[in-house]
Amino acid sequence: MLLVAVGTIAAGACRGRVGAANENAVCAPTLTTVPLPADASAAGLVGEYRVTIVATTGPAIGDTVRGTLSLQPYAEEMQQVPGAGGAADPNFVTPVFGALNVDITRLGAVRLGALESLDPNMPGVIVIERVAGGPKSILLRLGSEANRRDVQRFDGGYAVLDVRALSDNSFAGLWRSGVTRTQAEGFFCAVRVGL
Repeated sequence: MLLVAVGTIAAGACRGRVGAANENAVCAPTLTTVPLPADASAAGLVGEYRVTIVATTGPAIGDTVRGTLSLQPYAEEMQQVPGAGGAADPNFVTPVFGALNVDITRLGAVRLGALESLDPNMPGVIVIERVAGGPKSILLRLGSEANRRDVQRFDGGYAVLDVRALSDNSFAGLWRSGVTRTQAEGFFCAVRVGL
């Protein structure tokens, strides 16, 4: 069962891992400032998940939405992240993309295009992994308009899932969304389907 209690982080979660999980797992906040281990890889997130997203601030405090997340690998030529001037940023890669079937607006989150899009040029979900230049991080950026590969965004609305703990079967963390500032946030859990 996936259970990381507020203020009492399981030893596995302190190392950035979540224990064995199933579709009936309890989702609780993952409050850790410990970075993901250097060997954590977003490529391992490929698969189908049941997702639970809970609001802790914003207009829907305490509300929960559930749905499905499907992640697949990007072709190698699509994994580079454009940096300043259009050159690839060596600090980040996007190894995985996919679709999310959840109404995040019910939690006060900003919806930036289709979350269900599987178009690799503007997917509903893009996974951004920091591989150098700072501590390891894995973010899932939501919304096909936010994820357009033909536009380099400098500002605007956002909705992201920030992975704080992961295992072979699940991952969990915090989410936030807003336009000029964060207007809603909370925690989430994703459990691989079919375990």
